[in-house]
Amino acid sequence: MKFLVLLCLISIVEVKELPSGFEKCHQSDPKINSCLNIAIQNSLKILKLGIPSFNIPPIEPLKFDYIADDSSPSSTMSLNSVFKNAELQGLADSKIHKTTTRFKNKFGLKSESFTKKLDFVGQYSMTGQILILPIRGEGFMNISLNELTTKHELTGDFYKGSDGQSYINITNYRVKLLPKLVIFRFDNLFNGDKTLGTTMNNLLNDNWEIVFESLIPGYEKNFGDKFKEIANRLFSQVPFELIFPK
Repeated sequence: MKFLVLLCLISIVEVKELPSGFEKCHQSDPKINSCLNIAIQNSLKILKLGIPSFNIPPIEPLKFDYIADDSSPSSTMSLNSVFKNAELQGLADSKIHKTTTRFKNKFGLKSESFTKKLDFVGQYSMTGQILILPIRGEGFMNISLNELTTKHELTGDFYKGSDGQSYINITNYRVKLLPKLVIFRFDNLFNGDKTLGTTMNNLLNDNWEIVFESLIPGYEKNFGDKFKEIANRLFSQVPFELIFPK
């Protein structure tokens, strides 16, 4: 008898609920998009500190151990960059709006966020050219994205888990970064030459739109990959209908 009870206990697959504080939005709710705006906004307060039981790290700051990023080559720019021990600061202060979703055949969600100031800080090493001038350096960097609108687009598939329930797997998380102003600060350029370093930082900031346009594809990909990883840590553990009840 004890063996049968043990066997039954082993066969039970634990189904997780949404973390405490997360709001559910019903598929049949005609105002589901408004519900999602509020739900995602409120979830940022929880994600700010992370959710250890779901292996979700804090998003304030959101850490990146290592990023290798080459700029999109152009006639004026060519950069090879590596960022270590980097982090995004200010993500949890974002305001969410314009959320839409779909569930037919595939999962899809679009949303926009506004962040007053998002700082990307860490250690960098860089070589290349900017506006036909050579640049090289390694040290501390801070890239401030001001008055930032971020467009998020998630797509994913539904699949059956071992418990027979339907889950979501995010296969693509696209990010579009649209700042009103970007301020660059790269310390220790040209082996610490302060005159050359100040001149180059001023050049970067005077031409921030051209510089950022070349750098942005790499940033968007790396940020999108990190956001996808976090989303899947939630979606892989909570069944679809416990997140979006009918």
